[in-house]
Amino acid sequence: MLPKPPPTFHPKRFSSHVASLVLLLSVAIGCNNSSSPNLNKNPTSPAPPSNRIFAVSYPLQFLTQQIAGEEIEVLIPYDPADDPRTSRPTRETIEAMQKSDLVITNGVGATYAKWLVVVSIPESKVVNAASHGLALREFIPIKGKSIVHSHGPEGEHSHPVMAARTWLDPSLAKKQASYIAKQLKKAYPEKADSFNKNLGRLQLRLDDLVAQKELIETQQQRESQIVLTSSSQFEFLVRAAGFSGQTLPELSENSPENLVAVESLLKKLSSQPNGGKPAMVIYDQSTQLPESLSDHFASLKIQTVAIDLLDHPPEHGDYVSAMKQNLERVTKALSH
Repeated sequence: MLPKPPPTFHPKRFSSHVASLVLLLSVAIGCNNSSSPNLNKNPTSPAPPSNRIFAVSYPLQFLTQQIAGEEIEVLIPYDPADDPRTSRPTRETIEAMQKSDLVITNGVGATYAKWLVVVSIPESKVVNAASHGLALREFIPIKGKSIVHSHGPEGEHSHPVMAARTWLDPSLAKKQASYIAKQLKKAYPEKADSFNKNLGRLQLRLDDLVAQKELIETQQQRESQIVLTSSSQFEFLVRAAGFSGQTLPELSENSPENLVAVESLLKKLSSQPNGGKPAMVIYDQSTQLPESLSDHFASLKIQTVAIDLLDHPPEHGDYVSAMKQNLERVTKALSH
């Protein structure tokens, strides 16, 4: 039996819990009973359920739900058609996040949901699973991007912007899971034993992914090949597989200029010490690789690999099975 898709917060399914609250909301935000979000599994319940958590990405939702178990509801604050990075949740959804027990995010510097910076969530509820769950050396800075801010007497300073999709490296996903479990035990200390057992089962599944990527990594350490990617969002997967990465020009553009830019990059790589033909080209499976580029890579016998970035739940399976397929595609490309 296939696993259930992760629960998504749907603002159109809400029924208020107190008649006066309905009236206040109707006046304040111009909505009515039928258009308010449904916070209850049982609409007749007089109060919203406790034990609710939000996670701002599907992989973080998956990790949290696996540890939390069925007694705690872990929601993602967007619909399947939304872009979770940029689509700001509705006011009702934001209010539900503010009332939830925890909100699982990547954290400042590796921000995945860009809308978080303009949404007020109590700091005590925010779990920064990347900023606090990983060491600084485990981040991947994006070239040419930084955050400038100031705090305290230090004055204004900047930090590099990090690649956000940490879950594309299963080793990091495992560390994030451990940190999430630690925060869950603080929020629900009475469930600590259950969390520990669930974490152990999850880590066994993640260990299989780690072993799979380490086989690729060992091979790449021998061959020291370069892999080309369509954007920096693949950096964690590239590093996890042991490749040296190089970002290509915009792959979605089907133009002669784009082809010339790609060819120029390929020539530059081949002229470098120990240069040569890249191992493969990795791109987002949700985009269409232009035919001109696809044909060009094929003529050079460079394999192209479509990867699921896991911005949304996979149609079949879950995070672990989708990542397993990602790594298998890389392995298959190498065999050619």
